[in-house]
Amino acid sequence: LDPNDKLSESYECCDFDGVSFLIRLEKPKGAKDENAKYPVRVEMKLPCWEAIKQYGAEERYKELYGKWKVAPTDGRTHAVVVNLWEMSAAEQKATIELIANLKPNMLGAPFLWVAKKVNAKENFAPFEIPYRAHTGESIFLSPAEKGATAIFTIRFNDPGDRIIGNVFFGELSAARTRVRSAPIVAFSDKCPGELEAFHLRPEVKDGSLFAYVSMSLLAASLSERKRQDTSVYVPMFRDYLHYHIKCTKAFLHQKMRNRTALLLKIL
Repeated sequence: LDPNDKLSESYECCDFDGVSFLIRLEKPKGAKDENAKYPVRVEMKLPCWEAIKQYGAEERYKELYGKWKVAPTDGRTHAVVVNLWEMSAAEQKATIELIANLKPNMLGAPFLWVAKKVNAKENFAPFEIPYRAHTGESIFLSPAEKGATAIFTIRFNDPGDRIIGNVFFGELSAARTRVRSAPIVAFSDKCPGELEAFHLRPEVKDGSLFAYVSMSLLAASLSERKRQDTSVYVPMFRDYLHYHIKCTKAFLHQKMRNRTALLLKIL
């Protein structure tokens, strides 16, 4: 950013999962001092909030953001107000990092909840995290003999994406032969039997549109030492996969263009 450019007092944006954000200065009505330092308000709308808040997400929100939490506006689900100017440089950095991770912290909360249940040897009913309900993509968490299972429904609108995705699925399945602590990953074009208890939309059961990835979260991944990492990285699996698919396609297109340019020179 150019330090001479005047920043706006309000910004709205959204990510590829349909989560929207609002960032604005909390200026009192009628305030005209352009050099004054005001608190910052950050709001988020997480579409799957109602579905996950009973699985530890509400408690996690209060635990991490309780001292800044305020009532959200315009149908949003989360809101915090912080005055960074009253903090030291170290506190500012920690606070900004915490607020920047609002979405992953909330999406990861059910995984922490499941980890506590598994470690306490308590049973729980299978449940759904509809984090991309507009596309039919969800994460289903269910108990397993040695931990828990996360099943992803991943949509592929482009047949080419699916072909490349299958290569990544194969690599992930084979990873356990090299890294013994890696989770067990299986993928299929057929809807797993574990999802029969859920009322899935007919299109979600269509194996030509969706792939189904099962990830076994063993006790080691849900231990007190590892559960935080698990809660951050596992919910991001779908984004991780599609990011690498897009990078692979960009690389292939670049190679094809270079090859075409070389052939044109020969001709």
